[in-house]
Amino acid sequence: MRFVHVGGNAAAGDGWEQIPPNQLPVMFDEGKQLFVLVYMNGCGPCEQTKPQWDAIRDRMGDMPTYMADDSLAVVKLNQEQLPEVGDLVGQVDGFPTIRRVARGKRPAEFEDQRTTDDFVAWIKRLSAVAREQAGGGRRRRRHRTKRHKKRHRSRKMKR
Repeated sequence: MRFVHVGGNAAAGDGWEQIPPNQLPVMFDEGKQLFVLVYMNGCGPCEQTKPQWDAIRDRMGDMPTYMADDSLAVVKLNQEQLPEVGDLVGQVDGFPTIRRVARGKRPAEFEDQRTTDDFVAWIKRLSAVAREQAGGGRRRRRHRTKRHKKRHRSRKMKR
């Protein structure tokens, strides 16, 4: 999992990799799922959301399965960089905008409380890693006992 900041000023040592705006479409083309926070400097709700978004890195650090997954990226995107990113994140009507964009999937809008716990739960729910850990959606067959088989046979004979 990568943690990247596009535009703005990332503090040295804060754990977020600073990348130029033209790298975001490249990451998308490589097949990464991008969980994007689009923020605007000076926006009150954005300033409240950014620390919660930053804490995702610390919270996900305790989950080695997710941290080892190269197909996931958590992104902070300054709205000034939107023209350079193009249509990747879609139409942004307000700030902050929080979206998941992935190749072959419709963008998913975040619509919950803006807390670190909710952000992490949303990322886990939408990521492919979560589906793999859940067993890939396969259902287990129930082991049938002799008594069950006997009862089932007797019902067939009554018909």
